[in-house]
Amino acid sequence: MEKAGLEEGLKAWLKEASGGREASRLRSYETVDIARRRGVIAPRRVHLTNYPVNNPVAIFNPAITFRRGCPDCFSLYARIIMGYYKYVSAIAKIDLNLPDILEGSVSASHYSGELIVAPSTRYDIWGTEDPRATIIGDEYYMTYVGRTANYFNPRVWSERTLPVTAVSSGNGKWEKRYVFLLPDELRPWMVSNKDSFIVEAPGDGVIVFHRPHLRLDHGDLFILAVSKVSWDEMRKARESFDDVREVYLKEAWRVMEPAPYESKLGWSSPPIELKPGVYLLLAHGVDKDTEIYRVFAMMLDYREEVPRILAVTPRYVMEPRMNYEIYGDRPYVVFPCGALRVDDQLLISYGASDYFASLATMHLDDLLAELDNGKIA
Repeated sequence: MEKAGLEEGLKAWLKEASGGREASRLRSYETVDIARRRGVIAPRRVHLTNYPVNNPVAIFNPAITFRRGCPDCFSLYARIIMGYYKYVSAIAKIDLNLPDILEGSVSASHYSGELIVAPSTRYDIWGTEDPRATIIGDEYYMTYVGRTANYFNPRVWSERTLPVTAVSSGNGKWEKRYVFLLPDELRPWMVSNKDSFIVEAPGDGVIVFHRPHLRLDHGDLFILAVSKVSWDEMRKARESFDDVREVYLKEAWRVMEPAPYESKLGWSSPPIELKPGVYLLLAHGVDKDTEIYRVFAMMLDYREEVPRILAVTPRYVMEPRMNYEIYGDRPYVVFPCGALRVDDQLLISYGASDYFASLATMHLDDLLAELDNGKIA
C-alpha cells in the first residue's frame, strides 16, 4: 500500500471504543500512590539452575500466576538479561509463596530460577521480553514481546517487535504457538507491537490487548488497542516454518488516547475479571517531559461488540518513589506485568527501573474508590 492509502487502511482497521474520549478528559496530572511495596528481588539473589552463568545481570518486568494445587503459591516469569552487548532477553521462572510476600521476607531471600523461554525463532531471535501470563481453561498462556530478525537490521524498520504467545499445560514445558500480526496493508508501517496479553473472550475466542506503534507522515502513532480473535481463526492460522501460527488481528479498537502530559500509553498487567466480560486493568502512562512511567487503572466492559470503558482512575495510583524504582538501568520506572486477586487485595508483580523484579499490593476497595471518582456515564 502506498502511503497515500495508509490513512484509509488505518481508518478501516481501527475503530473507537466507547467512553475512551471521556476517560481521557477525566484524567489529571496527579498521583495518589496506593501501592504497598512488598519486596524487591535483586539479580544476585536469583540462581539459575539450567544455565552456565549463575546470576542474571538484570531481572525485571515479571508476570505472575497461581500455581496449581496451592492457593498460596505463585510463579514469577521474569525477563532476564545475561549481558549488555545486544541486551538480549530471556524469561526465567521463580517460585514463591504468599506468606513470604506479606511478611516482607522476599527482599532477603534467595531463589532458584529456571530458564524457560529463550530466543529461537525469527519472531524473537533478538530477545523474549516483558511476559504477561494468563490461564485459559487448563493451559497457561504467556504472551511476550519478541524482538524479531528485523530488530537490528538498518535496512528494515518495520515489525521490529511482535507479540508472541507460548502455551504450557503446567508441566514446565512451553510451546511457542502464536504470533499476532496486523493486516498486510498495515504491516510495512508498524514499527513495533508491545505490551500484549490475551484473555478468554465472552462467547468464543480471545481478546488480544496490544500496543502497536505505526509510523505515519505526520508522526508516530501509539495505539492502546484491543482486538478479538475466534478460536477457529487461531486454529486455522497459517503455520510458519518456525512452527508458530501467524494470527492476523483483522480489526482493532482504540481504547484511550494519552493525556496532554503523556507521550504514550501502554497496557500493564492482564486483567482481573470482576464479572463475566467486565475487566479491571492496570495501564501505564509515559510522561512527555521526563519519560517517567506511572500507573493508572480502568474498568473495561467487553460484553458487547463495541468495548466500553466504564471508569478510569483520574489520578495515577502508583509512581516511582523507592530508590530501586528511581535508579537502575532505566531510571524512574514502575512497570507492572502481572496482577492477581488475593482475597481483598491486588497482588502486583512489576519491574523497577529495568533492573529489579518487585512485588506490591493494593487494597481493592482503595482502587475501586479511585475508579468511582472516574465513572463514565
